[in-house]
Amino acid sequence: MKSKFRTHVFRVWMLVALLLSLGAWVAARAGEVLYADDFTNLDPTWGTPGDIIRVQDGKLVLKPAPNTSQNILNQSQVFEDAEITLDVTITDGATEVPGGLIFWAKDYSNFYCLCVNANGRFKISRYVTDRWLNPINWTETNALNKGLGQVNRLRLVTTSHQAIIYINDTSILTFNGQPPRGGGCIGISGTSAEGSPTVWQFANLRVIAASPGGPVAAPAGPAVPTPAALAAASPSQAPPVPTASPAASVAPSPAATVAAAAATPAAPAVPSPSPAAVNAATPTEAAPGPAPAATPVVAASPAVAATPGPAGGRRVALRLHGSNTIGAELAPAIAEEFLKHEGAISVQRKPGLREDETNLDAVLPDESAESVVIEIQGHGSKAAFDDLAADACDIGMSSRRIKAEEAQRCARAGLGDLVSAGGEHLLGLDAIVILVHKSNPIGALNKEQLADIFSGKITDWSQVGGRPGGINLYAMGDRSGTFDTFKALVLGSRNLSPRALRYESNAKLSDDVATDNNGIGFAGMGFVRGARAVALGEPGAAPVMATPFSIVSQEYPLSRQLLLYSAVEPKNPWVRKFLDFARPKLEVFSWWTSGGEAAALDALVRTYQTAYPGVAVINATVAGGGGSAARPVLQTRLAVNNPPDTWQTHPGWELLGQYVTPGYCDSLSELFRSEGWDKAFPKALVDLVTKNGQPYAVPVGIHRGNVLWYNKKLLAQQGITIGPKLSFDEFFADCEKLKAAGVPALGVGDAGIWASAQLFENTLLGVVGPQGWSDLFSGRRRWDDPAVKQAVEYFGRMQDYFNNDHAALTWDQAIKRLMDGKVGFSCMGDWADGEFIKARLQENVDFGWVSFPGTDGDFMLVSDSFTLAKGAPHKESAIAWLKSIGSKDAQRTFSAQKGSIPARTDVERAGFDLYHQWSMTDFAEDKLLPSCVHGSAAPASFQQAFNDAVAAYMADRNTDNFTGALVQAAQKMSPEAVERVDLGGRKIELMDSPPLPPDAPPDYARQVQGAGKLNVTFRFSAGSRRLDEKSRRDLERMVEILRNPQYQRRQLLLFGFSDNKGSARWNVALSKDRAKEVAELFRKHGISPALVTGYGMALPVAPNDSDQGRQENRRVEAWLR
Repeated sequence: MKSKFRTHVFRVWMLVALLLSLGAWVAARAGEVLYADDFTNLDPTWGTPGDIIRVQDGKLVLKPAPNTSQNILNQSQVFEDAEITLDVTITDGATEVPGGLIFWAKDYSNFYCLCVNANGRFKISRYVTDRWLNPINWTETNALNKGLGQVNRLRLVTTSHQAIIYINDTSILTFNGQPPRGGGCIGISGTSAEGSPTVWQFANLRVIAASPGGPVAAPAGPAVPTPAALAAASPSQAPPVPTASPAASVAPSPAATVAAAAATPAAPAVPSPSPAAVNAATPTEAAPGPAPAATPVVAASPAVAATPGPAGGRRVALRLHGSNTIGAELAPAIAEEFLKHEGAISVQRKPGLREDETNLDAVLPDESAESVVIEIQGHGSKAAFDDLAADACDIGMSSRRIKAEEAQRCARAGLGDLVSAGGEHLLGLDAIVILVHKSNPIGALNKEQLADIFSGKITDWSQVGGRPGGINLYAMGDRSGTFDTFKALVLGSRNLSPRALRYESNAKLSDDVATDNNGIGFAGMGFVRGARAVALGEPGAAPVMATPFSIVSQEYPLSRQLLLYSAVEPKNPWVRKFLDFARPKLEVFSWWTSGGEAAALDALVRTYQTAYPGVAVINATVAGGGGSAARPVLQTRLAVNNPPDTWQTHPGWELLGQYVTPGYCDSLSELFRSEGWDKAFPKALVDLVTKNGQPYAVPVGIHRGNVLWYNKKLLAQQGITIGPKLSFDEFFADCEKLKAAGVPALGVGDAGIWASAQLFENTLLGVVGPQGWSDLFSGRRRWDDPAVKQAVEYFGRMQDYFNNDHAALTWDQAIKRLMDGKVGFSCMGDWADGEFIKARLQENVDFGWVSFPGTDGDFMLVSDSFTLAKGAPHKESAIAWLKSIGSKDAQRTFSAQKGSIPARTDVERAGFDLYHQWSMTDFAEDKLLPSCVHGSAAPASFQQAFNDAVAAYMADRNTDNFTGALVQAAQKMSPEAVERVDLGGRKIELMDSPPLPPDAPPDYARQVQGAGKLNVTFRFSAGSRRLDEKSRRDLERMVEILRNPQYQRRQLLLFGFSDNKGSARWNVALSKDRAKEVAELFRKHGISPALVTGYGMALPVAPNDSDQGRQENRRVEAWLR
């Protein structure tokens, strides 16, 4: 039953119980080496080398920014029982800060760390969701080598829930914890103090399969140090016991939410070094102080509240009363996982004194042998507020909002304002479903019919189209929040029929409906059980089934929230801990870490959290421009079934080939339909996120890749003026002037090679033009074509104008050089505009822009989009995220920060700056072309070959090798690959009264007189009357544009042609049939051509002596008159 709740509500907190990680765990013989790293080179699973992380002299060097912790997981493998060894050294910086070996890591929201410092102390920390816990607090031991430069060998032997800790081969303690089921990852952690960075070194990492006869389970209770540890420990130092207040032990999250990161100045926005989803930097923990105890103990949980409860060695720590929808099954499941999260050694569910009452008994290692109890009573939402006001419960569960009278009563009881954010807490989204017997033929009802049924106006099924028979009513009781919501949304001023049977239990109601052929009832979405739910709609509207999509979009009429209520200042510390644990969450994976990118992501999160308050956003960013470091991390997580809820991707081949085809994404058809996105987004863009008619991503912004930025003041000093267009000759002449003045002309930051690949991509487009671009990627032109070689030569010339340190800079650092006046030009997509905005530079004063040389009239499309993971841990949170980022408001605020333009075409231009308006105009008028470097134009294999060829050319300047490598890569592309890449444009190009060849048939010449020929040609296979798939997509794009009023007064003319295969009569008939096929497709879209005819093999546009020529001649032309 628990899996239902994850499907229907924001079940972030049910991740462990409901969506266990199915990652491949390593099964091996005892003693076998499972993983080893001597750090001779930096394995990509650890990150991309840079200022924060690198390999040097056989050591992994970690240098966190000041006042931050850096936690890096190696998610390439997961291990169950194992022996893990790692050498740790602090070589420079503060001696009191913690760092060490991460183990039992489920992901970045759940892991343990064996931490040490250079002052001779160790501790065991646990990070869960958004906070640090300290099961073993700072403890001094003589086993540690003190001081900077001292090596300490950390070793853990894990067996089931137990870990034996060794430091420098001295057994320190045995510790009981909560490892993830199916195995956990390992990692490293390091912290820098507030004043300056600390340098950490890690070496000799080994993971060895543990012996099956490993350590036996430790008895319940505190972790017990070994005799050796007691001998080594200093009697004067020991862990301080945390205070009862949860706030006292909370540290900002290393997977910090975007909002928190933005609000916390101690967490600077530095690029994350790890492609392993390195968490956002977090404030440093305070230096430990001395404490009186001598032995390590597990950090104390909050003091158990002195509340009445079951007798017999059991203490009630927390009381949850109220909604049966929440309390019957959901709350016990959450409470069980919460107790495990707190380190419970055992958890047992026991029935209460009445139906729908449950007690969870747990033994915690830091408590006495007496059980700690969470008491749950699900007797209706009204009971939540009655018991809160009477001090009979700590948390109220409700499936409706608190009423004014109830809020006043609770305020008088000293609980504060329960309508405020401090008193009301979102638990999730739900719906009231209408239940009938499985044999009932009724599949849908509207709300008016439902009101008539439950008020008693309709009493027989035949009155709503069913088979004859009296209707039996089943309804929730008056204390139920489900009934209150049903009354408000359906019955209104009407009274419930007295014939209705009333229930306190959703489950009992559903079970009774399931046994009554004529029954109908309503209950929470998680209680369909043996009954059947019907679709529901507003009168006159299409009925809708209750699904996660229709609930989030509120298209389903009986959508609602599930809520928890508590005192604004709770006295029981367990309350705040439970509420924080139960809070809905969302993990967003992206590579937006630069200033402008991070600000744009913040804007999306703010819009989302305004619409869906209470959801904690986990910002899983991985630094690396263009996603070069992020994609390998994402692939690893997807491969071991540990997906983020949603991730950033580029439409086209990156999305469809890497994520949709392997089955990593869920379809978004329902959301596109409910939000009307098939009309809001350009058809050409929708095509790039669609496979087999199903869309799989929501575009959030459109970038232009072919922009050349320049520093206006620097160029003016050198007498350089840039006009509205720039040719290659003009560009190279300007570069020569700058070079002569000792200024690097072209600022490049290609630490990840993609920036140089993008520079070549734009150069190639500037030489071959839009048709040549499409021909190259569709296989109609070879990659060793002379025009391609010309582009390569131009690219080689440009390298003579690079800044000398281009290989050491990231793209945003290169843009910073431009802003500082240290380089003249920089070729970068218009995400660079976000950097200008953040730096508060003035358009056309401090900087300017122009289309890259030769590309005026072309728009290299780079779209940022987000997916929905199949099996997303927090599915409803993710759906809400996608709904939010597809809105006009979100796209406007995002684009203003990111430098992009909205993907929606219905966003008003007012308020956008000059660059954005320029880009929006070109987006509407230019030829739209997909980027190869950013994953839209070609599969990942060709994209990699493209990048590799660029890197090789930069080293050897060999043009033939460059183009030869691309020829070989193109030959390996599948036919499907070369068909998908020709995106085309949204602008219909008309050549008015084009010149006709002298051999044009007279009738044809007369019919097209005064007409304009469209730039789209529809093509067919040999002998076929069926339009090929690519041309079908072109036709659909044309339909969208022909609906524009400026074209609706013109007549559409269609002319079919064939190759020379077959007789003249046969070819004429075939060409007419092809024209009729195209005409019929137009008619299905409401467009009726004025003329449809064919001219056989007349007017060939290519010689018929080759397959390619014949293919060009099999066509239907479209004209407008």
